[in-house]
Amino acid sequence: MAANSNALSIKGGRNRLMVASIVPEEGIGLASQWSDVQTQLDVMLATHGMWRENIVKLCIFVSRRRFRNFIRKRLREFFNGEMPATSLIYQPPANGSTLALEAIAIRGPNVQLFKLGEHLTVVNDKDARWAYVAGIEPSRAKLDTYKQALDCFDQMQRHLLKTGFHFNHVIRTWIYERDIVKCEKNASGRQQQRYQILNDARREFYTKGNEGRPFAFYHDLPPASTGIGISEGTFVMECLALDVPKGVIEVTPLKNPEQIDAHSYSPEVLKRGAAAIKAAPLFSRGISVSKDYRMLLISGTASIKGQKSVCIGDPAGQTKTTLDNISLVLSQAGASLQNVQQARIYIKSSSDPNELSARIEAVKKVVESMLPDVPTLYLIADVCRDELLVEIEALSFVGIKSAKRTGATSGRIRKTG
Repeated sequence: MAANSNALSIKGGRNRLMVASIVPEEGIGLASQWSDVQTQLDVMLATHGMWRENIVKLCIFVSRRRFRNFIRKRLREFFNGEMPATSLIYQPPANGSTLALEAIAIRGPNVQLFKLGEHLTVVNDKDARWAYVAGIEPSRAKLDTYKQALDCFDQMQRHLLKTGFHFNHVIRTWIYERDIVKCEKNASGRQQQRYQILNDARREFYTKGNEGRPFAFYHDLPPASTGIGISEGTFVMECLALDVPKGVIEVTPLKNPEQIDAHSYSPEVLKRGAAAIKAAPLFSRGISVSKDYRMLLISGTASIKGQKSVCIGDPAGQTKTTLDNISLVLSQAGASLQNVQQARIYIKSSSDPNELSARIEAVKKVVESMLPDVPTLYLIADVCRDELLVEIEALSFVGIKSAKRTGATSGRIRKTG
């Protein structure tokens, strides 16, 4: 089992943020792989001067939903009952391991962490309040895909409201949907693509979920987002919200000059919507959060120019085009791929194991050449169009004092910004 775990800590102002991407280095079964990942996480935290209590969010990617009870039990033990916002995502790691882990931790002289159960962590510092909401799944009573999606959005809103946030404050969402490109019958017997049903539900919530009114997002543009497939379950959703006094921190949606905004897609690229006018995906290409440094949250990005898929059937070509697209979004905030501190790579599966293996290798070769030494996870997941083979999301910081890496590149320090 090849090891490619990595961590990076970033100093911005008086705070330090650590991001970690971890896969098991040894072990065959679930228990031994979890033990290995847990040990790696502890070592990375200690190396960067942090502790378990500094973790604000966890994403655990697991190959089977039936492992969730085991993982939840081990998590409660690991955190002594005080868990951060945590999601279990049913996406197999591309290296064949049973699980992988992504963690975010923060510390600073003015940082206060409030862990309010496994779905919500609030971070306060002298300038702003942040809320991480994670692990949101639909209530079992919701059997309809449209209602399941609305229920998840509503749950996220309720978690935010109970700590003084509002869905208006959301700057980033992650939406994981089973069978994202498959079609199913709706109540009237019509066939609809599940991703399009999600887009219809998202538009309904964004435009009417604020007591019948639209949400007032920053600059009146939707949050950055990833919408990607999972192999089991129904939906898992997460969001990141920022509450800040006006003028203290600037929040700006980012565009790609070579892509049509996703929320402006024409009906020709949308699949069998429930509404007479199909709902386009309501998300921005990225979000910039700026003060004395800039944090750039780059949405799930694919091999699309204008609004059309390109490099059909070519995983390496799609990967390069995707990273070029991310570079274009970053450039709108004065950044480049050199400023990427963490990436997540979603690779479409194949019924042919040889084809899948070749696809993974082709994607990794391009990513490693264009994003060298960046903490990265490779995951198997359906992308939102049949012809798209890869999707990539990224986190970037610009104007920071230093970036310290551990793991595959232990001991290296790179100046950034």
